[in-house]
Amino acid sequence: MTLPHNIEFKFPLKELPGMELERTHDSPNYSGGFGDVWKCSWSPSSVNLPVAVAIKVVRVADSGQTEILAKTAQGIRREAYVWVNLKDDHVLSLHGITGGFGVLPAFVSSWVTKGSLDSYYRR
Repeated sequence: MTLPHNIEFKFPLKELPGMELERTHDSPNYSGGFGDVWKCSWSPSSVNLPVAVAIKVVRVADSGQTEILAKTAQGIRREAYVWVNLKDDHVLSLHGITGGFGVLPAFVSSWVTKGSLDSYYRR
């Protein structure tokens, strides 16, 4: 699979093929200042039942601006490095990355039914 923008990660990340992911809505389930979160159904070839996953997409205001794109790609690379190295029961695992949600790779993690940490604290 070729991702829209090649980011050289510090370690190999699993790339989930777009054909294994199915969006559950026509628009993101959550939007924030820097990105969107999509709920998708993931049907890996090794599992019989689909799994609900969250696709975290970092938004880029102008994908034609190579400097902004490179800086955002660097941030994604740093976040992936930190995320993969976090091992705690309270931190969701990073399943991998995927394309097809924007110009940069998107993160794939488990979907949690109680929403974001911010919305959980507000309740």
